[in-house]
Amino acid sequence: MILDTTAVVDLLRGNKPELLDRLKNIAAHSIHATSVTVFEICQGCKDKKIEEFFDNIHILNLDRESASKAGEIQRKLKQQGQIIDPEDCMIAGIAINNNLPVLTANKKHFSRIGMLKAEFY
Repeated sequence: MILDTTAVVDLLRGNKPELLDRLKNIAAHSIHATSVTVFEICQGCKDKKIEEFFDNIHILNLDRESASKAGEIQRKLKQQGQIIDPEDCMIAGIAINNNLPVLTANKKHFSRIGMLKAEFY
């Protein structure tokens, strides 16, 4: 399970009990985030709590294959007039290449990506 940026923000803020409940049933070693999420979170702020959070989960990187898949997703969505943030395409590309679902509150963006397994809270 990959936590997208909205899920990480909600976890750090502790304002979504339904998210915490959902994660309780997932083994800690099965929870991931992406280097894209690290980038997005660190744009806003960087503190010890954030560093500790990222130190305790596996970070999946945007490699060549994931970047290629992200570009494909962005291109197809653009052709359909359904443009989403490039960062969301990158997270989706990483998830698809690693055959992992994304957990997010951002249904508006991630539900547009047909080949992505996404779970919403």
